[in-house]
Amino acid sequence: RLKQDCFSGDSAIAFAVPQVPETIWNVVGQPQLDSEDLNWVEQQGFDGLLTAAVPKSSALFQYIQGFWNVSSAANVLTRVEAVCAIAARRAFKTQLELLSAGRSSSSTPLMAPTPSDPDSQAGLKALQARFVARGPGPNVNVAFTWHGTRTCNRYVVCKSCPRALRSTDGGYFGGDIYTAFEASYAGQYAPPDIETGEGVVILLATAIGRAHIVTQTHDYTGQARLPDGSLAIGFSDLFSADPRRAVAMLPGFDNHFIPVKHYGSMWQGTVLPYDVDYQACPAHEATAHELVSHGASQLCPLALCYFRHG
Repeated sequence: RLKQDCFSGDSAIAFAVPQVPETIWNVVGQPQLDSEDLNWVEQQGFDGLLTAAVPKSSALFQYIQGFWNVSSAANVLTRVEAVCAIAARRAFKTQLELLSAGRSSSSTPLMAPTPSDPDSQAGLKALQARFVARGPGPNVNVAFTWHGTRTCNRYVVCKSCPRALRSTDGGYFGGDIYTAFEASYAGQYAPPDIETGEGVVILLATAIGRAHIVTQTHDYTGQARLPDGSLAIGFSDLFSADPRRAVAMLPGFDNHFIPVKHYGSMWQGTVLPYDVDYQACPAHEATAHELVSHGASQLCPLALCYFRHG
């Protein structure tokens, strides 16, 4: 699932940065947002992580607010902190190039096909509708996704990018890094801060290469098992109950894309003795969309969005 991070420590001390850093907005098709006049500072203890408060009157705040409003539900955006993680920015741009280079020919084994059944095709169209920019070459795109975390962990997650901590299980749809396309969905993993009452989610530029569309037809074939070895009804074949034995990204793919809805303890007309939470569903029934990415270099933090839960 979208794990809450378990790092500790925070810092209120920062150092002024005289030059305007290059962010990643130009890569996502918004170069004008790179020239915003912001007061960048480097967070103490997080070398290479620059942040800046974004005025509500700025074009950058208005752009993020507009994207927030699409999927925030009743959550209210209170403030935005721009982020430039230098190492993550460098790795992200390199990753886009590598993903493109690996798919320059249709005959490469990295061009795994998407099944032709209706659910797979509808899921693919739902993913494509979320692309905001193309990569430097063919078959690589960029989208915005969200990652919720605890306020005290926000800077370390931005500097190192989200990771696959697998603290409770091996992942519902594979053992790699989870983000969401809906701010409200990611916000479930961003508890209110004790002092401010705000939660925080990270807006990320996300590299999408070849994506496997998780469907009930292809990925719920009875391979999942509960900790006692019994059949895990209602869980995908990509699920692992053991954090130490996660299921790998499917061969030839860089991402898993999952249209999901909440099933609770009801699965296909059967009442289960446990809660399966959110699971894959047909695209037209989805209330949220999860994305699993193979590596941290496919993610680049753009902003910290602070909000009050609705």
